[in-house]
Amino acid sequence: HTFKITGLKENSQYAFKIAFFDTVNKIFYATQTYYLKPKKQGEEFTEGLTYDVWPYLSMVDSNSIGISFYTNRPCKAKLYVKGKETILDTLKILKHEFIIKNLKPQKYEYYLEIFDEYDTTASFVFNFYIPHKNWKIGIFGDTRGNPNSINPVFFVDGVNEEITRQIMSLLYEEHANIVFVLGDLITGRMKSFEYAEEEYKSFLKSCWPYSSYIPIMPIPGNHDMIAPVMEDDEKRYDPPPPYSAENLWANVFVLPENSPQEDSGMPPYRENVYFISLGDIVIYALNSDYNYVLSKNKPNPSVRLPDQNQRKWLTKVKTLNSSKKYHVLMFHEPLVGLSSYERGIKSTDVDSFASFLKSLNFNFYIAGHDHLYARCTLYNGLTQIVTAGGGAPLYDLNEELSKDSTLKIHSWKKAFNYLILEKDKRDNLKLTAKNLNKEIIDTTILK
Repeated sequence: HTFKITGLKENSQYAFKIAFFDTVNKIFYATQTYYLKPKKQGEEFTEGLTYDVWPYLSMVDSNSIGISFYTNRPCKAKLYVKGKETILDTLKILKHEFIIKNLKPQKYEYYLEIFDEYDTTASFVFNFYIPHKNWKIGIFGDTRGNPNSINPVFFVDGVNEEITRQIMSLLYEEHANIVFVLGDLITGRMKSFEYAEEEYKSFLKSCWPYSSYIPIMPIPGNHDMIAPVMEDDEKRYDPPPPYSAENLWANVFVLPENSPQEDSGMPPYRENVYFISLGDIVIYALNSDYNYVLSKNKPNPSVRLPDQNQRKWLTKVKTLNSSKKYHVLMFHEPLVGLSSYERGIKSTDVDSFASFLKSLNFNFYIAGHDHLYARCTLYNGLTQIVTAGGGAPLYDLNEELSKDSTLKIHSWKKAFNYLILEKDKRDNLKLTAKNLNKEIIDTTILK
């Protein structure tokens, strides 16, 4: 298909996307957003420099910000903070990563300049804020799309663009200082390393422009860990390094590099298992779907759990951070499935992992995967909080769970949702769940 667009102005930047209809499956699709900058050379128009993915923030540690972005062709880049050139990257590359270290608690303005021998393009001016003490933490999960929807903005290169951007907008309005996304960012399930990266770009574009102001901290889910994926007659599995799903994750995101050491020949834990201190709160991120394997001819685990290397690492870093007041554990797959009865209930593996968490004095954890909001208490007193209403198709709660004596459901809602985690005036750790109208659907004090 070819479209002709007239009246474009030189040196202006244009955003565009294409929606199209699958006449066989009767489904609307849409591309992610792309950017164009017409540049005149003599009498001919050429493509000027612009951003393929505008800057997205992350945090490497409590006083270091990562700024990442993609450009439409290899070029050099400069970062300006408070009007001063701060970092110069002289390599001509497509994916750019800057890390600003030793930041003090305050507000910072920044902008980017990309350039090559043919063109120079400056970004908008953005800002971010490092709190003095009390962090306001946003949390949501499962932003992947649904190929069965007929909404042309619903399935956009593997991501529910509309809901993802709406939640990021709400978290911006809530003045969140940092946002954790609890896995299944994308649909995945492709063999191509390059196309898997395109789906991540779609996720990043769905978070923009708010991700240029608020650091985002993704945690991997099962759909992310099959991006890319290999397949044979017996199983669907994670490709070996350096083309594993974990390798791609580390290529896309700039996150804390304090992960465990992987076994020889195995995918890296780098940036898919990490912790970060935010004032007197420590967040621990685990990968419940590491080295993903799905068997075709024999039973698969009812719940995928963090492996032994991650458990040893968690024991070690929990001790390392023992002086901190609050410890928050996050991973993708909940121990007890809320939409599929008996997924995890009465499982020996789940029982062992739940007991392990209690032995480390974790009284609660936050997960995604089941597309709803729910808070329940498991049989051993561990509180399970699920927020997976970030755009994936919503699930109902399985009614049989209310009859099960091994858990108690305190609150649940079939709704797109997000969480705010913050300290209240009494220095308690308060969790608030809200829908897209900013109405409170649950609130509790976490201990």
